[in-house]
Amino acid sequence: MPLSLLSSRAASLPTMDGTERVHDDYTVAWICPLEVEQIAATAMLDEQHPRLSQPANDHNAYALGSIYGHNVVIAGLPLAGNTSAATVVAQMRNTFQQLRFGLLVGIGGGVPTRTDNGYIRLGHVVVSKPTAQHSGAVQYDHGKAEAGAFRRTGFLAPPPTVLLNAAQRLSVTCALAPADPVVSHLRRIDTSKRQLRRYKHPGPNKDHLYQPDYVHLNRDLSCQKCGCDTSKIVVRKVDDSDGESDVEEDSGDAGEYVVVHRGTIAAGEKVMRNGIERDQLAKENGLLCFEMEAVGALNDFPCLVIRGISDYSDSHKNDKWHGYAAAVAAAYARELFAHMPVDEVKQCKIAKSDVKQIANDTRFVADSTRTADIKSWLAPVDVSTNYNEARTQHHLGTGRWFLDSEEYMQWKTHDRAVLWLHGIPGCGKTIMSSSVIEDLRTVGDSPESVVLYFFFDFRDSAKQSVEKMIRSLVFQLYQHAESTRKHVEQLYLSCRSGREQPSTKALLDTWEMMVENIGDPYVVLDALDECKTRTDLLLQLPRFKSERVCLLLTSRTEEDIESSLREWIPPSNAISIRQGLVDVDIREVVRNRIATDLKLRRFKSRPDVCTEIETRLMEKADGMFRWAVCQLDALQACLDLPSLREALQSLPAGLNETYTRILRGIPEMHKARAIRILQFLTFAESPLRLEEIVDAIAVNLEQTPAFEPENRLLDPREIAGYCSSLTKFTTRRSHKYRDNIDKDTQFRGELYRTDHPDEAIDGDPDLIYEEVVELQLAHASVNDYLVSDQVPEDFKDSLRQDLAHQAIADISVAYLLTAAHTSERPDDSSSLPFFQYCADSWTHHAAIAENFECWERVYNAYWPRGTFKDDDVFLLTPLYYAAQCGLQESVRMLLEKGVDVDAGGDDGDHNALVFASYQGHESVVRLLVEKGARMFTSLALQRACENGDERVVRLLLEAGAERGEVLRLASYRGHETVVLLLLEKGAVVSDALHFASRTGHEAVVRLLLEQGADIDERRDALLEASSQGHEEIVRLLLVDADVDAYAGFEEALQGACIGGHEAVVRLLLEKGACINDSESLWVAASEGYKALRFDANAHGGWERNALPAASYEGHKAGVQLMIEAGADDGEDVDEYGNHDSALLAARENGHEEVVQLIQTARANGKGSVPGVNLFREPQKSTGDWGDLWDGAVESV
Repeated sequence: MPLSLLSSRAASLPTMDGTERVHDDYTVAWICPLEVEQIAATAMLDEQHPRLSQPANDHNAYALGSIYGHNVVIAGLPLAGNTSAATVVAQMRNTFQQLRFGLLVGIGGGVPTRTDNGYIRLGHVVVSKPTAQHSGAVQYDHGKAEAGAFRRTGFLAPPPTVLLNAAQRLSVTCALAPADPVVSHLRRIDTSKRQLRRYKHPGPNKDHLYQPDYVHLNRDLSCQKCGCDTSKIVVRKVDDSDGESDVEEDSGDAGEYVVVHRGTIAAGEKVMRNGIERDQLAKENGLLCFEMEAVGALNDFPCLVIRGISDYSDSHKNDKWHGYAAAVAAAYARELFAHMPVDEVKQCKIAKSDVKQIANDTRFVADSTRTADIKSWLAPVDVSTNYNEARTQHHLGTGRWFLDSEEYMQWKTHDRAVLWLHGIPGCGKTIMSSSVIEDLRTVGDSPESVVLYFFFDFRDSAKQSVEKMIRSLVFQLYQHAESTRKHVEQLYLSCRSGREQPSTKALLDTWEMMVENIGDPYVVLDALDECKTRTDLLLQLPRFKSERVCLLLTSRTEEDIESSLREWIPPSNAISIRQGLVDVDIREVVRNRIATDLKLRRFKSRPDVCTEIETRLMEKADGMFRWAVCQLDALQACLDLPSLREALQSLPAGLNETYTRILRGIPEMHKARAIRILQFLTFAESPLRLEEIVDAIAVNLEQTPAFEPENRLLDPREIAGYCSSLTKFTTRRSHKYRDNIDKDTQFRGELYRTDHPDEAIDGDPDLIYEEVVELQLAHASVNDYLVSDQVPEDFKDSLRQDLAHQAIADISVAYLLTAAHTSERPDDSSSLPFFQYCADSWTHHAAIAENFECWERVYNAYWPRGTFKDDDVFLLTPLYYAAQCGLQESVRMLLEKGVDVDAGGDDGDHNALVFASYQGHESVVRLLVEKGARMFTSLALQRACENGDERVVRLLLEAGAERGEVLRLASYRGHETVVLLLLEKGAVVSDALHFASRTGHEAVVRLLLEQGADIDERRDALLEASSQGHEEIVRLLLVDADVDAYAGFEEALQGACIGGHEAVVRLLLEKGACINDSESLWVAASEGYKALRFDANAHGGWERNALPAASYEGHKAGVQLMIEAGADDGEDVDEYGNHDSALLAARENGHEEVVQLIQTARANGKGSVPGVNLFREPQKSTGDWGDLWDGAVESV
C-alpha cells in the first residue's frame, strides 16, 4: 500500500476509552535517544495507546499515548548523535504525517554559568529559546567536519508560536503557583521501586563542579573512586550571585521546585568533555547547554529542545544524575502540554512554502554570518577610505600620460604581469593608483574583473604592515569571488574557527590557492615605502607575482626597495614618474587652483600675473605636486602684486625647506597648540576625529581640572589655521540605525552589507547618516620631515619620540582625570569625545615614555572610587597594567613601593604574572619570579603555552609551575618549540596527539609520534585528521599501521567523506579502509561524494541506502551515477506496496530535477529505484565511482 494511503487504510485500533485512532490522529513527536529518557517519557503519558502498523522502511520503536488530550508519539534513537535523530524524524514524519512539531527531551551537559534564574546546576532544566539569528539550537562540531566550530550548514526551523506561548505561560504559572507543578509530575515515577531508584534526586552534596582546567583522572571510574582532588571543586554559594538573582536556590530547596533556564543549546555529534573548551564556546556564543541530537532533528522540522542537566560538559562525567535529569526534563515536557490548547496544536501547520522560506532565510543568515565571522577574524582594514580620499584630490583629465601608455595597456591586457611605478615624494603616486583602480573598474575588459588594492599609510598604524596587507587582500578576494571562499574557510577552521590567528605564511599559502580559482585578478599596492615592516614586505612580494595576477606597485625610489624589486621585475616594467611626464598634470592643477581658489582669484583679472604664477611654479616644481600645492597655499597670503612677486622670487627649494618655512611662520602665540597638534598627528596610534583633536589642544596641564569645555575652539575647523599646509581634513561617512529599528532588522542589514560591500547604502530609510571629519598630516613627506633632524630647534625637542609620547600620555591622563569628576563613564559620543582614545591609548604612549607618574595619577584618581567597576569587568591594579604592558621599570618601582607581587584581581584567579606571561614580556616575568611570584604559575604557564612563547615557558617551568594539560594546549596551537621543550621536561603525550591532528600541525604530530603513542591515541588522532582533511598527518599516522588494530578506519573514512576530502579518502582506501560498509556508502552518497570505489550490491536499512540518501540531499549527478551503475527495484515490494523511497525522499525535500530523473529512469526501463534493495542482486560488479561520476555529470 502506498504510504500516502497509510492513514486511511491502516487497521484502526481501540484505546482504553474505546476510541479507535489512526496515524493521522497524532500531532506531537516526543524524541528521546536513551532508554533512561524513554522510560521517563512513557511515565508521563496519561494513557498508552496500542501500536499501529509501520512501513518496512520505518525502523523506529514507538510508544503511543496521550497527555492532556494531545496524542503523542514517543520515539527513541538507535544511536546518539544528530545523524540518527535526522533519520528517526524523517521516518517518523513519513509514518505519522500529521505531526505538527517535536519535543527533543532528555539529558544534556550544562554550562556552569548564571542566568536570570541563578546558576545552572545539576538537576536543572534548560529549554531552547529562539533568537533573531537561530531557533535556539546551534551546531558546534560538525558542519562539514568543522570540529569546534559553530556553523549552520543547514537550516533550523523554529518552534511554532503555540509551543513558544506554552513555554511562556508555563514560566508564569510556575512563578505564581504555591507549589511547582513540574515537581508533582516527578512523582509519577515511583522511585521506591528498585528498577526506578535511579530517577531519585541524588542530593545537593553530589553536585560537584570542578575547575575547568582540572581533568578527571580515570574515565572508567567515578571522581570519588579515582581520587579526584576535592580542593579543585568550585564552591558556588548563593551570595555569589551578587544579588542579581532573586530566585537563586539554596541546598534545602532541591526537591521543592525545578529550576528552568531558557536560552541557546549547542548540539553536536561528539560529547563535550572539556571544561576549558566548554567555557570558551559558551562565552563566545551565549550557550547554556551541550547535547547531541537537536540539529539533526531540527533541519526542517520545528522542535523545542528540553534538557535535564546531568553533568557539566567536562571530563568529570558520571551516570549518577542521568535518571533524575531525564525525569525533570520529561516532567517539564508533560507540564508544557497543559498549556497548549489541543485545537491550536491541530491547526498549527507549517506549509512547505513556509519551510522553504525558512530554509532560504536561514541559509542567507548562515552564509552572511560566515562572511561576518571571517571579517571579524581577519580584521581587514578599510582601505576604501584611502581610495576615496585620493579620488577627491584627483583633477579631471590628469594621469592620462600613464593610463594611455603602452606599458599600462599591455599590463591591463595581461601581457605584462607586473608594473612598478616609482618617483620622488609628492609626485602623485597615490592619486595615480586611485586612477588605475578607477580605470579598471569602469572600462575593464570584463565586467567580472576582480580589482583588489591596498594603500600603505603613514598616518594609520593599521595600514603599515605586510600582514595587514595580506589580510585585506584575502578578504577582498573572499568577498568578490565565491569560488575562492572554501580556501579561506578551511584556514578559518584550522585556526579553531577563528579563535586563533593565522600566520603570515598560512595567509600567503591561502592567497595562492585562492588566485588559482579565479581568472586574472588585478592587484594594486600603493606606497610600499610607507610600510613599517618593509623588509618582510620585500621578501614576500614575489609570491604575489604569478601568471594569473596582474600586479601594480608604487613607491618612492629608495635604495632597498629598488634593489629588491629589480631582482624579479624586468627593467622595462619599472616606470619612473619623471618631471617631464607629470608637468602637464601639475600645470593643470595650478591653473585650476588659480581659477577656483577664493583667495587667489584676486589675480584672475590679470592674465599676465596668472601666467607669471604658473610659469614660476612650473620652473621649480621639479615634478612634485605636493610642492606646488604648498606654494599655492602660501601665495594666498599675498594681498597685492609686490608681495606676490616677492614670494615668487623667494620660493623654497624642495619640500623640507617648504615645511621649515611653514613652522617658522607660526606666530608665537599659536606655537604651543601647533606643537601639540603635530605631536598627536605624528605619534597617535590611530587617526583622530576633529572633535578629539580639538579637545586635546584644549587641555591645560597647569590647571585643575585640566580640561574645561569652554576652552574649546569656537569653530573647530579653524584648527587648520595653526599649521597651515601641514595638515588637512579628511571626511568619511558613517551610519547608525534609527532608534525604532528592531534588532533583527539591524542584524540582517549588517550581514547584507558585509556580504555586498560594493553596494551603496545611500537612501536606506532605516539609517541615519553622518560625516566623520578627521584631521591628518597632509602628506607622508610631512611626517618624514617632522621626525627628522631638519626641524627648527624650537620644535626639535617637542617632536622627539620619547618626549612626544610622554606629552601625549600626560594630556590623555589629564583628560581622563576630568572624567573622574563625572558620575558616569562617558562614551565617545558624549560631552567628552576624546575620552575613548585616551582610555584605549594612554598606556601605549606611557609605555614608550616609561612614564610612571601617569600610572600613579590615573589609579589615585580612579580606582579608590571604583569608577569603572561593573559585574563583567574585574578591577586591575597598577601592577597588573604595568606587567601587561611590559613596563619593567614601572613594575620594579611598584614592587619597591611594597605592592604584593602575588596579589590577585577582583576575580581571584589572575595576577601580574599571568598578564605578563600572556603578553610574552620575558623581562617582566623574570623580574616577578625573582621577586617571589609563585601564585597562579600554572595559569601563567597555560597562557604562555597558548601564545607559544618558549622563553617565558622555560622561565615558568624553572620556577616550578605545574605542567597540567599545557602540552595539549601547545599542541593544539601548533607551537612546535614549546611542545619540544615540554617533552624534554617530561610531559606525557596523552591526548596531545589528538589535538595536534585536529588542527593540522604536522611538525607537532611528528614530535608526538616520536615519543610513542598507543593505538587508542593514534585512532582518535586519525579520526580528527581525516575529518579535517589533513592529508599529510593522515599519512603520518598510517605509517606501519595495522588495519585490524585501527578499528577507527571506518569512522575516519566517514569523516573524510563528510568533509569532502578526496585525497584523504583515497589514502584511506589505499591503506585498506572499506567503503562497502553501509554507513560509509550512505555518508558518501548523502554528501554527493564521487572519488570512491564501491560495491554495487552494498546496502543496509532504509536509512543507510545510498540512493535514497543522494536523492534526499538533491545530488542529481550522484543519483544518475547510481542508476547507471545498476540500481533497480526488481519485483520486490513491501507489505504496503511501497517501493519509492528514493522518489519520496527527493519529492519531500523539493528536489524536482531528481524526481524527474528517477521517473525518467523508470520510464526507460531502468527500474523504479527501490527502498529495500539498492542494486539488482545478480550484479556483483565493482565500479570506480570517480570514473562513473564524470560521465554522470556530463550526461546530466
